[in-house]
Amino acid sequence: MVTDFFEMAGWNTYYLGASTPAQAVVDMVVQRRAQVLGISATILFHLHAVRELIQRVRAHAACRDVKILVGGYPFLASSELWRKLGADGRPPTAPEAISLAGRLIAEGGQA
Repeated sequence: MVTDFFEMAGWNTYYLGASTPAQAVVDMVVQRRAQVLGISATILFHLHAVRELIQRVRAHAACRDVKILVGGYPFLASSELWRKLGADGRPPTAPEAISLAGRLIAEGGQA
C-alpha cells in the first residue's frame, strides 16, 4: 500500500515481496540505484530479518546513501525500535513516509 502512495506522488517504485531473500533486496537496491528502501514487519518474530536486511544494505558500498524507512505494528508499538535496528526513520503513515523520504534525501540525514 505504501508503494502505491509513493507512485501516486510521482516516485518510481519497485515492490519486492515478503519472501525476497535479503541479498536479492540488496542486489535490487544496487541495480535500480534506489534512494529509499521501505521495510515492513507485521509481527515481532520478523524483526531479526529486518535487522539483517538493514545490516546487509548498510554493508554494501553502493548503498551508503540509501535511506531506510521501516513500518508496521512493531514499530508503532515501540517508538524507538527503528533506531535500534539501524533505520533512518519510522513514519507512522504512508503520506508521512513520502514526506520523510523526501526530507531525508534532501538533507542526507536521519529522521
